[in-house]
Amino acid sequence: MIRRITLENYMSHAHTVIEPAAGLTVLVGPNNCGKSAVLSAIQSVCGETSSDYMVRHGEKTARVTIETDDGHTIVWQRKGGSTSYTIDGTDIHRVGRGRNGLPDDLHTLLRMPLIESPSGRKFQVHFGSQKEPIFLLDSDSDLAAFFSSSAESERLMEMQRRHKSKVTSRRAEQRAIEADLARLGGKLASLEKLEDLTPGVQKAEADHRALLEADRAFKILKDRIDRLDRLSRQAQRLSAELAATNELQPPPTLADPAPLAATIADMDRWRHDLSLRQAEHEALATLQSPPAEQDPAPLAAVVAAIGRSSDEVRRWSASASALEGLSEVPALADLQPLESLGRSIREAQTRLAAAQNIAAVLEPLADVPSVADLTPLETTLLHLGKTAAQLHAAEADLVAAENAVAGVEAEIVRFVTQHPLCPTCGGPLTASHVMHGGLDHGET
Repeated sequence: MIRRITLENYMSHAHTVIEPAAGLTVLVGPNNCGKSAVLSAIQSVCGETSSDYMVRHGEKTARVTIETDDGHTIVWQRKGGSTSYTIDGTDIHRVGRGRNGLPDDLHTLLRMPLIESPSGRKFQVHFGSQKEPIFLLDSDSDLAAFFSSSAESERLMEMQRRHKSKVTSRRAEQRAIEADLARLGGKLASLEKLEDLTPGVQKAEADHRALLEADRAFKILKDRIDRLDRLSRQAQRLSAELAATNELQPPPTLADPAPLAATIADMDRWRHDLSLRQAEHEALATLQSPPAEQDPAPLAAVVAAIGRSSDEVRRWSASASALEGLSEVPALADLQPLESLGRSIREAQTRLAAAQNIAAVLEPLADVPSVADLTPLETTLLHLGKTAAQLHAAEADLVAAENAVAGVEAEIVRFVTQHPLCPTCGGPLTASHVMHGGLDHGET
């Protein structure tokens, strides 16, 4: 069965595509609109016409393409005085050598050949001219000959039965549609009374919208009233505060304290310098003549180290007392190299600070005079010997104190490792915080 017909530059059709329906297809239209040209195009493909009248005016080539429902495509083309076919992609240009002057498989694919009776007469059952009688009705003998000898008669009878079946089915559908229309007409008639309810419904909708608008306005007004109440209470509170503050006298104008602060700082500095000078004077007043100058840096460093060690011992004793109730800290790796390095750094810093202090104290002193009597010097050397002995004892005490401090530090580190959070406040706990009472190194 033909599925699609495409006409290109064929008579009045520049480009026309027709897709016949499954069954009967009827072309309807005014005169000279190209209905007959469609039939002529199919006849041209079937080899019924051979003239060049079908080429559209002003064009050189006319083309008709027929596609069947079983996947075949037949292209007929007329160019000049020659005709060619393309069947399923294969070009056939030398038309006329096959059966009836057409390609051999043309009518096998189209299924539209002439029907030949046993007497040799050929019948065209696929096309009929509008000016001639309906097919086979012009002669009873032709009708009898066709149906008695043609193999197509059974197909025509089957087509007629299918057509009658389709007509019966369509009439049943028509009756069902008419019944549906009658039923729907009754429903529409019963719903005509609803038009009387339209004004009431519209009024109800308008009232509903008005109520919604009133509710929205009420909410806005309520919010404004609440805000007004809040502002009123705030105004009352502010008025009371203003009345209370009006009774107060304005504070006196303060002078700039910067000069006074600078003067106080200068006085403190002068007082400190005066005490230093007085101490120097009292220390030097008992001397008849100064001994030969020796390097006091080691002695000053030792004294400063003893003072710092005493402070460290007091701090570590306080820390140890605070940590007596704590559990044992975990054992650590050997910290002796790190402790030695720390002690060396502290000693170097101590010596440097002592040297700087001595240089600052001795800077304002005059040059040492010559010593005539050596007795005071000998007495001083003897005193220095005793002081050196005391210094050695102090150094031994310092070493013992440092060893005790190192042991306490190890215990603190082991405890902090086992307890990273403070049991009192829950904050992070570090060895530095425990050793220095929550202060970083350098704080006092």
